[in-house]
Order: sequence, then C-alpha cells, then structure tokens
Amino acid sequence: MNDLTAAALARADAEESTLYFVVPLIGPADNVIPCAYFNARWERIPSPKPLDTVNTNAIMFAQQSVGLSPDVLVQLGNSKPDTSVTLFVAVAKTLEKPSGLPNTFVATGLDQATTVTVPVGPGTRRGVVLVFRRPASGNAQTLIATSDPEIRNGSSSDD
Repeated sequence: MNDLTAAALARADAEESTLYFVVPLIGPADNVIPCAYFNARWERIPSPKPLDTVNTNAIMFAQQSVGLSPDVLVQLGNSKPDTSVTLFVAVAKTLEKPSGLPNTFVATGLDQATTVTVPVGPGTRRGVVLVFRRPASGNAQTLIATSDPEIRNGSSSDD
C-alpha cells in the first residue's frame, strides 16, 4: 500500500464512507474522460456495475493516476492513466425518487491526490458525473466530465 492509498483509506474511515479509487484514462476525445474504478483492495470494478456502499451512507472517490502498482496497470490492459487531469467536482442526481440529498460536491486535496465524497441514502441509487480539470495543477483551462457511474447504498443491492 502506498502513501496515497493509506491516506485515502484513513480519510474514508474518518468520514464513514466507502472508498473507491478512480483512475482517469487517456481517451479519444476531450469532452468525456473514461475512468477505471477500483475498490479499496485495488480490484477493478467492471463497468457498468454500480458502486455499492459497504456499511456506510456515502462513497468517497479518490483519484490516483500516478504511482500505480504493476498489478493495477495490468488490470488497465491497453488503457493508460491520464496524469494531465485532476478530480475537480462531482454532481449527483438521485434516481427514481427524491431524496433531499445535496447534488454538488467540490473535490479536496492535493493535485492528483484529490477526493470527493457523495452521500447515498439507504435504499437509494444516484447517478454521478465526476468532472476533472486540465491541467492537473495551476489554473484550470479545461473541464472534462466522465460518463456517469451509478452508486447505490449497499442496503439496496440486489446482486
């Protein structure tokens, strides 16, 4: 476990959230950035599988695109991490029923070690759009969104 992983795990525990690592990938266009998602054990989550909470009511997305282990790089296959972007904000929409949960979240942390925490109430599902900024440090010149991963509270899991 490297320092970024340890720090993200500690922060997720402190905030009582389920940790998922997000690795932005180099994609074909600048309008949507593809991402790979990993659980806290660095096991890749197949897309488009929803990301579930585990004994919490929130999911923390932690960016890590530098210092990836060889095992993680193997899981990426031919995809390459995009180190030119940093997690900037997230926007969430509760699906199927209103929840009263907030919708906009600002990422915190140092460049390329940023996190954002999104609440997901019991029995709810949310669509999330992560927005990255380019360049990774300095003034943002471009904002690039992801395709929206679905998150859900573990209590609503039907898998």
